[in-house]
Amino acid sequence: MKASTQEGINTIKSSMIEGLLNYLKTGVFPNNSPNSYMIAYSAVHSLSDDDLNSNQYLFEFYKKTIETYVREAQKKLSSLRNEELVDEFLKENDKCNILCYWMKRIFVYLDKFYTKNKNLGSLCTNSLKIYRDVLFVPLKNKLYDAVNRLIKEDRECNVIYRYKIKNLLKIIEEVDLKDPEIVKESDKLLWTGVHEDYFIKEWFNTTFTKETKVYVSAKGKNAINSMSAQEYIQAILKYLDEEDERKKEYINQQF
Repeated sequence: MKASTQEGINTIKSSMIEGLLNYLKTGVFPNNSPNSYMIAYSAVHSLSDDDLNSNQYLFEFYKKTIETYVREAQKKLSSLRNEELVDEFLKENDKCNILCYWMKRIFVYLDKFYTKNKNLGSLCTNSLKIYRDVLFVPLKNKLYDAVNRLIKEDRECNVIYRYKIKNLLKIIEEVDLKDPEIVKESDKLLWTGVHEDYFIKEWFNTTFTKETKVYVSAKGKNAINSMSAQEYIQAILKYLDEEDERKKEYINQQF
């Protein structure tokens, strides 16, 4: 790597990246200003236009910055289970979205020519792939189990926060997006793109379906032994209506 390339990357780090990472870890964002952003963006733009092959180093720095943060998050979450895992995972997901959004803004000039001409996938495609492979996939079985437990608590009328179920299932949908983009709408960061829906179907067709069959079977056996035929039918119809409402509340209708 040429000295001028390293100097440019150091400028990007000191003007914006280090402050962004500090904000994600501590809530404090030193030097956060439009001027800091423009310094970082201009450094990317300048290096992208040179003849020193700096694009490659910029792209590798972009990916490494995201992967390092996501890998640290995965380590912190790996020992957690059930609702505690869901709570902390949702917090880390929000932070990862902030990181991906700002990294895209800073390095967006790479998408204009470099990633497209090299057929490397867009910045957002690479960000989501890193998130999926490094953070989500190692935790997915625990997350599947955790969301099933929350749904069971909801069925049993225990007090839970339904947004946890809805948000987690939304993330399970998003990790499969094709041609993803992260956008800001009403102060919220959202992933958009074409749904491939592998993971949401995996969750639905494996752990959720099996646990639901066990739950419904046990509930039916208990009810039929303690209710009249009319009471049993009314209870089952009521339960089916409740399940239909849960489906509409939690799962994207295209699935």
